[in-house]
Amino acid sequence: MKHTSGSEPSAEVDDVRSSRRPLHEGPTPNLLCGAGEELVWVHAPTGPPGGTERRNAELFRFLTESNRTALVCLFEPVHPSLLDLYTSSGAEIAVLSDGRAISRHFGRDCSLFFQGTRPLLMTNVRPLRSRRGLVLVAHNGLDWNGGPKKWMAQAFAMTRSDAIITNSASAWIHLTRRFPWLRSRTHLVPSAVSDTWLAPATKDHRLNCDVMMVGNARPMKGQAIGLQAFISVLSEWPSASLTVYSDSADHLRATLEGHPSARTSVNFVTGRVLEPSDYDRHGILIHPSLSESLPRAVIEATCRGLLVVATDVGGTSSIVQPPSSVVPPGSHEPLAEALRRCLLLAASTERKVLQEPPPGALSTDQYVTAIDAILGRRGPGHPAPCSETHLPWD
Repeated sequence: MKHTSGSEPSAEVDDVRSSRRPLHEGPTPNLLCGAGEELVWVHAPTGPPGGTERRNAELFRFLTESNRTALVCLFEPVHPSLLDLYTSSGAEIAVLSDGRAISRHFGRDCSLFFQGTRPLLMTNVRPLRSRRGLVLVAHNGLDWNGGPKKWMAQAFAMTRSDAIITNSASAWIHLTRRFPWLRSRTHLVPSAVSDTWLAPATKDHRLNCDVMMVGNARPMKGQAIGLQAFISVLSEWPSASLTVYSDSADHLRATLEGHPSARTSVNFVTGRVLEPSDYDRHGILIHPSLSESLPRAVIEATCRGLLVVATDVGGTSSIVQPPSSVVPPGSHEPLAEALRRCLLLAASTERKVLQEPPPGALSTDQYVTAIDAILGRRGPGHPAPCSETHLPWD
């Protein structure tokens, strides 16, 4: 295997999956960093691709099409569908069996962009202190359900980073209130969508009564609440249908078993990486999350012209505009009432695909420009404090 820089890795580090693509040897031109150094996206996913992974793949594809290089480091185990998604984006991928060896594998000149605090915690922190590149970590600031031990571990990881990237104003506020000493290095960079989501619709321009729900099986996604809301309107809208896109359907089948009449109206699609054409089959998105920062599914559905019924969590209300609506989280009754209103509107509403990202979101070009701004202000070998970097929307 060829390596970017630094000393030769140990045999343990070189134990990577054969399906990964090798990295180029030596400095690679036209990279994301303004100073001509390499940026490595570090990710430790635990399952199949979700919203974050779809966004990452779009960013990697944008970099590749812009004659830049997307270097990606994944930690084992990696779900095969995620590896396929990232590989198809043109990214150059290395899968490490030991996250603590990342500095020996990539060297100390490159900057590292950790996708969450988990991969940063899997990395040996000591070598990062002497890095000549920056250490960035993306964190939404809202997931604090792991108890004091997890809270302290995440705080420690973020304190060791040079910049923290949040994707919504609510996450930025939550994070800086909890950790005020991190305020100067915390930046708001909203999620990005590629031009693919702004292309003309592939289906009828008129909306329909087909409802979709998108999200993984974690309890915080509230999918059982969303299913209950749909079931409660079926007696009034027997022609309506619900398609659930998730990594697993097991958590919802028990709820459905108690409503035999609804079984033919509910479909499950698992293990699928969503595309615009999937949204074009539906007229309404129901998004019942209990905790979010900036929900990717809501951004995608809004881009494709769907009516959206979502819970008012995180930055959701910055995306959802009338006649779509947000409701309080935690109960199916408000969701059902808002869903009734959308079902009334759907048959007489035209599908209006957006021509630019919705408020609260960025294009891939804007996102890359923002990360460039954070990375680019540094002297030779010495990163400047991120508080000196001013983004266009700061």
